[in-house]
Amino acid sequence: MPTYDEYRALVEGISAEQKLAILGPETKCVLPVIQGFALLIQKLVEERGAPQMPPDFGEWCRRIADAAQELTDLIDALINPKHRDILHAEWEEQKRAQAGSFWKEEQAELLELQAYPSFIVAVKQTASKLGWSLPEDLDITNSFYPSVMSAFSTPERRVNIQAVLTKHHLRPLGYAVTLSELAADELNVKGRGHEGSTKSLDKVVLVLCRWLIEKWELERIRLEHEWMSSGVILWH
Repeated sequence: MPTYDEYRALVEGISAEQKLAILGPETKCVLPVIQGFALLIQKLVEERGAPQMPPDFGEWCRRIADAAQELTDLIDALINPKHRDILHAEWEEQKRAQAGSFWKEEQAELLELQAYPSFIVAVKQTASKLGWSLPEDLDITNSFYPSVMSAFSTPERRVNIQAVLTKHHLRPLGYAVTLSELAADELNVKGRGHEGSTKSLDKVVLVLCRWLIEKWELERIRLEHEWMSSGVILWH
């Protein structure tokens, strides 16, 4: 990694315009790494907790990610000839393409998803098929719509769902489901949580409804649904 003195030698005697031209690509290689790992740590804190860490640890990670984004925006505004709206539109298109790619991969391995235009629709229609009606005020977050990665939550509880594909080599092929209780700030989790994997969307939706709607306890979930007893997470 270049040192301060090496950077000074690199830019000595060049114009401000040239310095900006160097600043842009150099920092834009570093800032996404800072922001990406900060967001990853924050997500892990939200889902798994942070033992022996202060209660504000997740918030600190978010502030690092926000600061990295703010600095990225500042650099873009200084050196990029494109208008911010154009850059944002290009970024959104890249995100849509990535999400579409995720969804195609998921449909290729989880064949039951091929009957649906999105995972959210799949969950809602499956719930209806099983005789459930998801509450209107249920909070649904899906950052890569229409793909599987999503979170369903009430003010007290949350269900996180991810697709597990052959290329992941971490869990059995299917859906990875994590149940958790939310702390008062609705950003962190508390108590014990459970995770499990199954290849059946019906089983996923049934557990989701029993956890969020019927308010079953974790022990009962584990007893009634053996696939949900494979993992125990301790939230701190």
